[in-house]
Amino acid sequence: MAVERQSGSDDCGLFALAYAVTLLTGFDPVNVVYEQPRMREHLIQCLEASHFEQFGSKCQRTVRRSIVCCLPLPLYCVCRTTYVRSDLMVRCGKCKQWWHKSCGDLSDDEFTLYVEDKSRQYLCKQCINK
Repeated sequence: MAVERQSGSDDCGLFALAYAVTLLTGFDPVNVVYEQPRMREHLIQCLEASHFEQFGSKCQRTVRRSIVCCLPLPLYCVCRTTYVRSDLMVRCGKCKQWWHKSCGDLSDDEFTLYVEDKSRQYLCKQCINK
């Protein structure tokens, strides 16, 4: 995001809080330039008052956003989720779709058999019912 960057290396927490408060008050942090020297003082006042208010800003700016990249992600299984490396999945020998162990109603032993014995083909519920 094209948000204002802190100067120095000590105020990342302040900027994170300022971004969060800005979002919660209905503004876009991309369009705000904060007064970094006053941010700590403002944070202390907010904590003492038990109420957060927008961090002071020097000015508002307008930043035009553009979509940089759109990556289509393939969806798998009947649950239509993306693949995660830790997912336990098995491929149907007929429709060639991948299924999660739990979505395919496979026990641990059944799943292990399909993974270890490559000659054994799993058939999903949809292909069995056809």
